[in-house]
Amino acid sequence: MKSVLLLLFLVQSLSDTFNAAMSDMEAQRWADAVAKFEEILKEDPTHVPTMFNLAVSSYKLGNVNRALELYRAIIVQDPSVYEARMNLGLLLQELADPDAAAEQFEAAVALSPNDPEVHFKAASAYFSGQQFDRAYPHLMFAEKNGTASLELYLLLSSVEDEIGDKTKALEHLQKAAELAPDNADVQQRLAVIYFNNKDYSKAAPALEMLVKRNAANVDNWEMLGRSYFETKRYAEAADASLKLLTLKPDSPEGYWTLGFSFYEQKDWTRASKAFGRYLQLKPKQSMGEFVLATCFDQLGNAEEALVHYNKFLELDDLSSDARTFQARERAKALERRLKRR
Repeated sequence: MKSVLLLLFLVQSLSDTFNAAMSDMEAQRWADAVAKFEEILKEDPTHVPTMFNLAVSSYKLGNVNRALELYRAIIVQDPSVYEARMNLGLLLQELADPDAAAEQFEAAVALSPNDPEVHFKAASAYFSGQQFDRAYPHLMFAEKNGTASLELYLLLSSVEDEIGDKTKALEHLQKAAELAPDNADVQQRLAVIYFNNKDYSKAAPALEMLVKRNAANVDNWEMLGRSYFETKRYAEAADASLKLLTLKPDSPEGYWTLGFSFYEQKDWTRASKAFGRYLQLKPKQSMGEFVLATCFDQLGNAEEALVHYNKFLELDDLSSDARTFQARERAKALERRLKRR
């Protein structure tokens, strides 16, 4: 009888200690909770709820190794504890061990195959480990069975981009933009894709939003200037290029777009200055020599025009018969004109 009473007393005591530890957790008194849970484990080292809550409390105190040890011990004792697998997977992912994390999430998927959230976690781990083909089916399940989210569409777009499906990557990025039209990361990704696809009319609005948010980003000013130019918004292209050049005075791309923006507006003086500076930064560029010669020709500066037509002809790769023919004929005409002076 005494042994039975002692056992009952012990059980009651452990229960009281467990409840007190849970109260400590609720109040975020993590150190107190850990002390109580450790006390319980001395008496009952296989009590899964205590092990689990001790792992959570230990993690909160920064004792990651103890948390790992406990989650793994739980899984050895009972592989079906879903929450332990999930927490262990998240912790391993945090520790930059994506392959081990994916293993835990796959086990969690087997325990809860209809949960889109665990499929998303598995996909995230596979993506971190660059196992894109293994991430993709989990993402497709999550998209089909879960709630649409910015994070889902961004990850899905990134995976599709990695596996070479650029069309779907753009489609899912556009869906992300519908959910979060003011998200700078989404707009940045869209802007780069539109720009690289030469869809400049779509790139420009995204870039406009981005430079308003961060006026110091030289890459966005460069792309914006080019996007304006390609959509024949020459004055705006010149303004964007000038902004770029205030931030990056030695940008050949900035002077190139600026020069052509003035060129299209027949502002030969400013175009010639821009192309002249471009050639200082990137000498021996045949196209640069040709357009600079044309600017001087339009300005009536025969000497400078002839110099640059001849430089173009020295560098000419014969990629354009019309340009080569024009340069030769203008050089001949200018030589005759100068001889007559």
